[in-house]
Amino acid sequence: TRRQPLHPVVALLAALAGAALLLDAARRVLLLVGVSAAAPAQRSPCNRICRRNPSFMDGTVCIGCFLADDEVRGWSSFNARERGWALADAAERRSEWEQYTGVTASDAEDDYGGFDATTDGADATDAYGGFEQTDAVPRPWTVLLDRDGVLNKDVGSPGVVRAEQFELLPGVSDAVRALKEDGHACVVVTNQNARKKGLLSAKTLDKLHASLRREVPVDDIFVATGLDGPALKPAPDLLNLALGDADRDRAVLVGDARTDMIAACRAGILAVLVTSSHHGVACAAELAEA
Repeated sequence: TRRQPLHPVVALLAALAGAALLLDAARRVLLLVGVSAAAPAQRSPCNRICRRNPSFMDGTVCIGCFLADDEVRGWSSFNARERGWALADAAERRSEWEQYTGVTASDAEDDYGGFDATTDGADATDAYGGFEQTDAVPRPWTVLLDRDGVLNKDVGSPGVVRAEQFELLPGVSDAVRALKEDGHACVVVTNQNARKKGLLSAKTLDKLHASLRREVPVDDIFVATGLDGPALKPAPDLLNLALGDADRDRAVLVGDARTDMIAACRAGILAVLVTSSHHGVACAAELAEA
């Protein structure tokens, strides 16, 4: 079966805490990359099998002909002008879909808008509603990962200052490796203000990150210390440095603290909160009361 884009993020979230705590975060990541299960297939006016993606316009548009449900129902009664209006709207939706997914949809008669019919037949209700994706592979995402409480166990203030305190959370290495195999960039962005407090030496920090790199195949590690270089989160400086010229519409920060959520907002990217530390639990409670 076809590997879905960014699925390993869900595995990463599940590795960080119990499934009950992370259900909402996992759901939001799934909606982010459009890998929710398709609605049952049905005929469209173009005599194709409609596939609706619940994460795109609430699942009211066929990701094939790009007609909305009300247009499908009224198609037989539309006059030529009304059909022209509907097709113009569908063309705009097609452009939005291509930007949203990175998949170029085609309107050729033989490929069903970027999908080929599978051997399961017209009534198939698999991930592509009876169709197999045939054209461009979705563009990769840039996944920014906070460190303490996301990749390794949060030991509380002042943070990890000795090698023996550094302990990866279960499943993190496999989840990041799966993301990398799917072509996504994985970059660590971490505040380490224990350096400014004089509690953590540069040599120890380098050793900790060398150990992290041996276990987790991240592309790079960016650190804010409060001494020099990028400002500490929640300032967006660290995220901006890590992102460079990456597409911010296809970037997400996975974090466990209020500072992570604010930094992501200021950097103009999406964020996923995990409750795998006391910071995450406190932030989730604060958001619930907002």
